[in-house]
Amino acid sequence: MFREVNRPIGGRLLQVSSLLGLAGRPAMSYYSASKHALEGFSESIAQELDPAWNIQITIIEPGPFRTRGLTGDDAVQPSIQHPAYTNPDLPGSKFREWASRNAGDGDPDKAVVVMEKLTHLDEAPMRLPLHRFALSVGRAKAASLIETVDKYESWSEDVYIK
Repeated sequence: MFREVNRPIGGRLLQVSSLLGLAGRPAMSYYSASKHALEGFSESIAQELDPAWNIQITIIEPGPFRTRGLTGDDAVQPSIQHPAYTNPDLPGSKFREWASRNAGDGDPDKAVVVMEKLTHLDEAPMRLPLHRFALSVGRAKAASLIETVDKYESWSEDVYIK
């Protein structure tokens, strides 16, 4: 539709992921995996698009917004807790406790206004972490990746076919 219908051709594809697409969290493995898949797909397809088509993709990575996804009958639920993981000191148990007490403090109406702004940018970002938790997770993930790459860079020095 972006190429065939829009005049001029092009447009924006806003992919709604999650801060859990940036980094997995305990008790949310299935949800995190689906968001990681969406992010990998979005990154790949963005590289496949012909620049002449003028199609830009942005992955929106919201934190906890007070939506039906957190508060409604169809709210995202942590995965079923296996009896081996019921220790209240384990991260999965702590996350479940946190989730049971928190409905999110992000205002979804305000988030939509921010998302709409994306459609007017000449150069849209590939990612938009949206919420203080998403920003924190994004920064921590980036710092951890840089630290790991720097620490183990030498391990890649002699792994090539000669």
